[in-house]
Amino acid sequence: MYKLKEDYHITAPGSPVTTGLMARQLKIDIGPENFVINPVVLPHQGIDVILGMNWMVENDAILHVGSRESKVTGKILKVHIPEQKHLEATVNTSELQEIKKIPVVCDFPDVFPEELPGFPPDRDVEFKIDLVPGTAPVSRRPYRIAPNELKELKTQLQEQLDKGFIRPSSSPWGCPALFVEKKDQGGKGLCVDYRPLNAVTIKNKYPLPHIDILFDQLGGAKVFSKFI
Repeated sequence: MYKLKEDYHITAPGSPVTTGLMARQLKIDIGPENFVINPVVLPHQGIDVILGMNWMVENDAILHVGSRESKVTGKILKVHIPEQKHLEATVNTSELQEIKKIPVVCDFPDVFPEELPGFPPDRDVEFKIDLVPGTAPVSRRPYRIAPNELKELKTQLQEQLDKGFIRPSSSPWGCPALFVEKKDQGGKGLCVDYRPLNAVTIKNKYPLPHIDILFDQLGGAKVFSKFI
């Protein structure tokens, strides 16, 4: 293993990674066949080796996904294709492991705190939602939830009260809350069902930018502040 003259920026499963190490003359076995490769080393767990396009072209490799076979240098080899669940788990794990290693996050810890310190200061312009004229206050009764979810709801509400993020209210407006499973971190996330309020909200008709135009404008960029 040796140090490269320049770092490689690679799009790996989960998120882009940077590496500056390469393993030389690494021997791998695919079935009865032996190959020698010079792969770069990635900080990634769950996948042993990724054989890219250069290797496939060099060895005239052809993949048959349906039969799970590959043809390399004229010989048919059986290959193991992992299930989709394994790949999804690998992607999610990579995202969670790499977020703390991003240089911008490390350089500005005050901008990316683990916990929010509180509400932002009062601004000259306050946010408001414009409703259809004549709309009466929208109020919906709470959804029926299981006892364990009710316990979790009380816990999360108390945490928000203690942090000062919410406060008791007697407003005539009200929307029910429900829990959704957190795919990345596990556990239950509290979600407020604002669909009744959205139905009487005056929509902002400002046209959204075309996604292809954004990609053209941001090609090659590494740090993004905001979209205009």
